[in-house]
Amino acid sequence: MKINFSSDDWIKKHQEIFSQKNSLRYYYFDIFGFLIKKHLLQGPSLELGSGPGFLSRIAENVTTSDIINLPGIQVVCDAHELLFPDGYFSNVFFVDVLHHLHSPLKCFCEISRILKPGGKLIIIEPYTTPLSRIFYKYIHHEECYRPDNVWNCAFPPDKKPMEGNSEIPRACLVEKNGPITGDTPASGLRLEKLIPFAGLSYLLTGGFRSWQVPLPLIQTLYFIEEATLRLWAPLAATRCFAVLKRPEKHS
Repeated sequence: MKINFSSDDWIKKHQEIFSQKNSLRYYYFDIFGFLIKKHLLQGPSLELGSGPGFLSRIAENVTTSDIINLPGIQVVCDAHELLFPDGYFSNVFFVDVLHHLHSPLKCFCEISRILKPGGKLIIIEPYTTPLSRIFYKYIHHEECYRPDNVWNCAFPPDKKPMEGNSEIPRACLVEKNGPITGDTPASGLRLEKLIPFAGLSYLLTGGFRSWQVPLPLIQTLYFIEEATLRLWAPLAATRCFAVLKRPEKHS
């Protein structure tokens, strides 16, 4: 089935499904939201790619933004060209934005620019492992391949905003000697933490498809997964949580 990524119906459908699926709300609010809120610094925060605004309520003083003008979006802008002054935010956070970016390096440089020294970028993204890559490549609706130039030209110029590639986050975040490593990283952001997580429990939420399994099963599976994370995550994690920081002395 070909998905029309640019249609308003696509956004409305996501909002409708999210409101009906307690298992998906559990993952976004109790897991994703908790992880992000736990790592926020005091001060103003920016959410990139807010979409229907699922996560903006997790903290106070959050500015919502998206490339598409939607209800509840305060600032419409491209993540590659952020419309904010230098050093304005203590935190920038997003869920499922990196794997849609044409130039992750340009976006990260922009985020570094608008962060205060010591400020954080907190993200949750798809993560490919030997088992989850099978899901992302053959079952999930988005592409899954490593671009030749992942940091600067991850997609063709004519890509639509909602088209994605699930391989991009791992390609960027795991790369050694890349733009997010070293004392003076080229992106202006240094990777501080990377945690692969979320296995079968996330897949059984069904994402933004209409079906779902009972919430208690999702909760039980997630509890077991967290208790045994080191045993299975390198093989089967479907998501990653990452924290990047703008160094106190900005390069």
